[in-house]
Amino acid sequence: MKRNIWIGIGVAVVVALAIVFFVTETKKELNEIKIGAALPLTGEGALYGQAAKNAIDLAVSQINEIGGIHGKKVRVLYEDTKLSPQEATIAVTKLITINKVPLIIGPMASSAVEAVMPICEKNKVIVVSPSATDHKLTGKSRYFFRTIVNDIYEGEVMARFVHEKLGLRKLAIFYVQSSGPQGVSEALADNFRKLGGEIIITERCEQEATDFRTQLTKINSSNADVLFFAGFAKETGRMLRQAKEIGFKKQILGHQTAEAPEVRELAGDAANGIIFASSQFGPETSPIIESFYEAYKSKYNNEPQNYAANTYDALNIVATAIQKYGYKSGNIIKGLYETKNYQGVSGKITIDKNGDTIGPMVIKEIENGQVVPYAE
Repeated sequence: MKRNIWIGIGVAVVVALAIVFFVTETKKELNEIKIGAALPLTGEGALYGQAAKNAIDLAVSQINEIGGIHGKKVRVLYEDTKLSPQEATIAVTKLITINKVPLIIGPMASSAVEAVMPICEKNKVIVVSPSATDHKLTGKSRYFFRTIVNDIYEGEVMARFVHEKLGLRKLAIFYVQSSGPQGVSEALADNFRKLGGEIIITERCEQEATDFRTQLTKINSSNADVLFFAGFAKETGRMLRQAKEIGFKKQILGHQTAEAPEVRELAGDAANGIIFASSQFGPETSPIIESFYEAYKSKYNNEPQNYAANTYDALNIVATAIQKYGYKSGNIIKGLYETKNYQGVSGKITIDKNGDTIGPMVIKEIENGQVVPYAE
C-alpha cells in the first residue's frame, strides 16, 4: 500500500514538473522571436556554413543587446544541410513542422533551395538565402528572397570585364556541375557572345573533384585568351595549384567563391593573379562595413569569409521587416519587399519584385596572398 502511495506521489511530481516545464517553455516562446537557419555546418560546405552561422550569431547578439525586437529576444534554431538537397529537405521540414518557424535563413546552395521550395511554399514559410545565385530561382516563389545578386548579373559583370577591361575576345569556360557554378558560367557565355566574344572551349567536372589536369591541359592547348573557372572553394584551390604544376599560361578568372581563404590555403602562391567579381565589399569602402569587419574579427578571431556579410545582412533585413510589420510570414514578406537602398555590410541592397537582390559588384584579385581590389 505504501509502495503504491509513493508511486502515486512520484507520478504526481513528474506530471507537475512536466507542467511547469511546459508552461515555462511556452512563456519563453511567447517572449522570443524564433528564426530558422538551414546551413551546411558539416561536410563540403562547412566553411561557408560556419561563417554564415557566425554572422547570424553576431547580428542576433547585437539586436538582443539593445532589447531585441519589440522587447522580445531573437533566437535562431540551426539545422545542418551538409550542402545536400536531401539533407536540406530534412532540415527545413524539421524547422517548419517541429520548431514552427515562419522564416528560414538559407539554404546556401541553389540546388538545396530548389529542393525545399515546395515545402516552404506549401507551409507559407519564407526562405532568405545569402548565397544561392542560380537565376532559375528568380520568381520561383513569393516566399523566396536572397541577399546576393543572381548569376545572370555576375555573368554580365564578368563578360563586360573580359571584353572591355581586358580587351580579350576568346574565352574558355570550366565549371563544377552544380547549379550555382553552372548558372554563372552559362550567363557569362551568353553575355560574352552578345558582346561579340567567342567561347572557344567548355569543360566540366564533378563537385568535389580532385584532378583537373585533363581539362586544364585541353584549355591550355586551345587558342582561348583567358579561362573562367566556376567552382566551390576546394575545387578552385586545387585547380589553381594544378594549373601552376602543368605550366598553365592563360589568365584565370574565378567565380566569387574564389574569395574564400580556403582557396589560398589550398593553392598557396598559385592563387596569386586570379581575378573575380564579388558582391562583398571590403572594410575600406564604408564605416558600416569596417565596423562589421572589426566586430566579426573581435568575436571570432578571423575575417568574415564568403557569404558572411550577405548572411549578416539577411538577418538584419529580416529583423527590420519584423520590427515594422510583425512576425507573421505575410507581414515579413511585405517588409522584405520594401527593402530599398539598404546599406548593408555586403553593399547597398534593393529587393526587387522577384525577391532578388539588386546591388553592385566589385572586381577583386588575389595579390601576394591577399584579396585586394583589382588594379586597372
